[in-house]
Amino acid sequence: GIIDFEKELARLAKISEKLENDIEHLNARLSDKKFIERAPKEEIEKLKYYKKENELKLARIKSYIDGVKS
Repeated sequence: GIIDFEKELARLAKISEKLENDIEHLNARLSDKKFIERAPKEEIEKLKYYKKENELKLARIKSYIDGVKS
């Protein structure tokens, strides 16, 4: 089928914005000393994993967007 690049870029921009917000939220939680002191180690590791996964997804999306715009 035919791809509508404008719609696809808009969709990816929306996903990118959500990922950026999620990463910002995770960074805030992981930099909160009280949270780090009280949270179980498993919870902290889970948040670090989610942050890394979101960063990888965001990098792939931005790379794709840059490739389409070029």
